[in-house]
Amino acid sequence: MVVVPLSTAYAIAETAGVERSLFRKLREAPFFYGIYTVQLVVGAGVALLPGNAVNLVINAQALNGFITSVLLTYILILANRRSVLGNAANGPIFRAVDTLCVTVVGLLSAVVLVQTVAGWLCRSAADAEVRYRPFGAAVAVTVAVSSPFRAASA
Repeated sequence: MVVVPLSTAYAIAETAGVERSLFRKLREAPFFYGIYTVQLVVGAGVALLPGNAVNLVINAQALNGFITSVLLTYILILANRRSVLGNAANGPIFRAVDTLCVTVVGLLSAVVLVQTVAGWLCRSAADAEVRYRPFGAAVAVTVAVSSPFRAASA
């Protein structure tokens, strides 16, 4: 719980051009310690929220998967530019393999994101079943969601 907020605080403070170090006192690096503290408080607040922590982690990972495909696209664009990497830039074969991999990751992330959003939308209906066919009849994704109040009402 400490590593990610600390590394993020270092990155933000470095980007802002201000003092950043745990060896500095609070008066010497107030921005760094402020960012770090806010992240710890927000993380602890989210962890203490009532609800299913497993669902929170799954939903966060679905969103991370989608963000990853966007970032991979930018990395692929940079890796293909000779003006950035010179002779180390991707050749035509590696460029095709990279494009295929990023496309597959993007499509799979989109499917998981749609499943997750469909699960959010169907939580209010007891025992709702959503059938989503993103690519016609070739791919059928079924999300079955049961109400959290099912056991209490039975």
